[in-house]
Amino acid sequence: MNNNIETMLGLKFPIYWNDWALEPAAVNLLIYKLITSRPKNIVELGSGLSTLITARVMKTLGESYTLTSIDSDGSFLEETKNRLLAEGLYDRSVIKFIEAPISRQKFGEDEYLWYDTSVINSVSSVNLLFVDGPIGSIGKMARYPAGMFFKGKLAEKATIILDDANRPDEREIIKRWTEELQVAKVIKREDTSRGIVEILLK
Repeated sequence: MNNNIETMLGLKFPIYWNDWALEPAAVNLLIYKLITSRPKNIVELGSGLSTLITARVMKTLGESYTLTSIDSDGSFLEETKNRLLAEGLYDRSVIKFIEAPISRQKFGEDEYLWYDTSVINSVSSVNLLFVDGPIGSIGKMARYPAGMFFKGKLAEKATIILDDANRPDEREIIKRWTEELQVAKVIKREDTSRGIVEILLK
């Protein structure tokens, strides 16, 4: 299946399918959402394979879009940028890389280790939010703040995709987001081992 994805996308270089990369079924979901939803403003938390996939698909579609890739690891952002350059997909007017260090951030009455919000406050009108970071090992409910931070920054009928949805923390995050956001539907994909969920907003 991996080679099929690379062939389908017409990539010049092979994808490095390591344990951190999106599962092939998750890649297929992302491709499907990009093709069917044609999002204008895309934000991803966690740079890497999703960045490459998004840039390749949107260029193939010929759609006008912006992609903001947020990660706490500057060297990994640079690797991702170089990967796009190698494929001829990096356009600085369309794709923005933001290094946002992990620090204590307050949301409501609670504090979480999450991305430094001061460097990503300008993001708005997001049609597709792809959440694959921060890494779960930084602390409990590591990805939960994404819902609180982006609550007022998501466009009408936006989609949130949450990776690693089979983990206990992520299951609790889905429950909380369903209660706190204007959720129309939650779709859990059963064809991945780590789990991935679509959350469709009203």
